[in-house]
Amino acid sequence: MDDFRFVEQCDSYFEDVKNGKKELKEKIFSDHPRVKNLYRWVKTNSEKSYKKDFIHIYKKKCAYCGVSIEVVPIDYFQIDHFVPIEQWNDPSEVNDIDNLVLACQRCNHNKGDFYIDDNQIRDKVFPDNSDFIDSFVRDKDYYIVVSDKAKKHQGIIDFYNRLRLHDEVHRLDYLLMRLKKLENNEKVKDDPELKCMLQECENRIQEKRNWM
Repeated sequence: MDDFRFVEQCDSYFEDVKNGKKELKEKIFSDHPRVKNLYRWVKTNSEKSYKKDFIHIYKKKCAYCGVSIEVVPIDYFQIDHFVPIEQWNDPSEVNDIDNLVLACQRCNHNKGDFYIDDNQIRDKVFPDNSDFIDSFVRDKDYYIVVSDKAKKHQGIIDFYNRLRLHDEVHRLDYLLMRLKKLENNEKVKDDPELKCMLQECENRIQEKRNWM
């Protein structure tokens, strides 16, 4: 199934994220053997932070909605605790890199402390799992929707509503990413008229998005 977060499919995305997070964790422990809170080392934009490494692991995209740094400034990306801090007894586990997810400011704010008790449903909305793209898809108008097979799970619907994945802004972000991809096409670069037309479309969509 296609991953709704990508304009062009990335077949190795889930494997890359898994391996990338493992390697980053090893790197942090190698640099700082006594570290106990990995979250502190990836959350900030400071020079000593590993946030840029974390962003690259997620292909420079929000793990939830798929918006990229091409559309949203890199400073608007945040590190989210997928399972909220309040739900863990062991702080070392809640701040472990496996529980951290790259999120745009909008998704991180909307999600807040949302938590799903059912482990099976929680796995289906964890963006590092391949089940995630079985839960959410894009319709013919490019809106993010709950897939037909996931509609029987109320927890997935609750997650979808809490993050407001149905908002039009996510559709506009996707259209902007598609236009930027087209603009980088060699045929477009050699056609000034077509390039100008695409840029005009992009400017109109961006202007609309700025009001959201």
